[in-house]
Amino acid sequence: MTPDPDQRPARLRRAAFAVAAVLTLVAIPVVAWRWSEDPTPAPSAPMTLSTIGTAGATGAAGSGADRTGQRSVQGAAVVRALIEAIGPAGRDAGAVVAPGDARARDQVRGIAEASRVLGVESWSGRFVAEDPELSAASDARSWVGHAEFSAEVPGRGRLSFETAVRVVETSDGPRFGGTGATAADGAKVGAAPTWWSEPLRVRREGRITVLAPAATSAEGLVRQSRTALRQVRTVLPRWKGRLVVELPATQAAAETALDAEPGSYSGIAAVTSTPVGVADASEAAYVLLNPPVWNSLGPRAAQVVLTHEAVHVARGATRTAAPLWVVEGVADYVALRDGGVSARHAAARYLDKVRDHGLPRRFPTEDDFDARRRGLGATYESAWLACRLIAKEYGERRLLRFADALDAGMGLEQAFRVELGTTPRHFLRLWRTDLARLAGIDRGRVS
Repeated sequence: MTPDPDQRPARLRRAAFAVAAVLTLVAIPVVAWRWSEDPTPAPSAPMTLSTIGTAGATGAAGSGADRTGQRSVQGAAVVRALIEAIGPAGRDAGAVVAPGDARARDQVRGIAEASRVLGVESWSGRFVAEDPELSAASDARSWVGHAEFSAEVPGRGRLSFETAVRVVETSDGPRFGGTGATAADGAKVGAAPTWWSEPLRVRREGRITVLAPAATSAEGLVRQSRTALRQVRTVLPRWKGRLVVELPATQAAAETALDAEPGSYSGIAAVTSTPVGVADASEAAYVLLNPPVWNSLGPRAAQVVLTHEAVHVARGATRTAAPLWVVEGVADYVALRDGGVSARHAAARYLDKVRDHGLPRRFPTEDDFDARRRGLGATYESAWLACRLIAKEYGERRLLRFADALDAGMGLEQAFRVELGTTPRHFLRLWRTDLARLAGIDRGRVS
């Protein structure tokens, strides 16, 4: 689902929560794009699009070397024009895109708006090279190349990523035809933010920032985010951070943001992630929704998913050392705390597993949370039932202290003893007894 953890600069975590037959994934941290102190190479000298000719537009004239040089010049001009368009004193988007290309125009305007709202500034860019494979799949008037973009984000350093850029050749010179997943027709090219892949609307209300493909979906997400913040504050009143929620129009845009292979997030409703190298990871974490799954959810299930992810943001789950069963169980505990859903209903799949295969003899392991495993939803239900029982037996405040201690690196045995006054072995017996009751198993079978 995600690249090998050993290839990441930080430990990757994967998890999912099942509710109403839906899985939601938290990748901790997934590298959606990178932050670095090293600046991107300076862009080439200024060019105007109208002065760049279209010789070799079809690739029939001139040698391969001539065409490569021509397209390098054209690509550099388009990148420079795009940078000018999305800056604070940006030129009209209509002058950057091909006439009549409403989607590309909206994309330029969306990038500019998102940059402004998210506080991204001082953009620079560099055209890298044409992508022959992606160009071969394009129409006769356009081709696709790779470009690197970089920007300063106050207080967080430099944001850098590589993405696809479509160049449209017109009689007036090369024009911008799209970027990210849009430009690459869903193919994997780098890891660009969602708002570089598709035109998105941005809404901001207090601590909430929402990006979505339409005004109605953005407004709906703002309402759901308000509820999520209220539910999180009930349990975590000291958290004062921001909640950023992104809903792209396509799964391809979500996977581009996560640097994931096409199709790898099928069936996943949401991801909580953070850019790498940010000083305050909890403030940088954001929630990325997977549109085909998210849009299939009913209102109640969608709210549980969003509140679950908001808990991850609030608790700084992108940098926790706690076992995943505690990370996910606490998030589900908050999301379901006031939902009025019975344990037998919310954990039906896991209780069926208990009836079929017997009571567990250990807590869920990291491997149990591998997103490729079957029965993943039942694993998350088991984690929720365990954390729910801790709150019931020892109190909600002690559950949170227990999770905080594990977040900070305390060992499981010590955390049980110090924060709960018990041992993992004793609590496991309590949990098995509770599971037997919920599953309707004869308590005489509990050993």
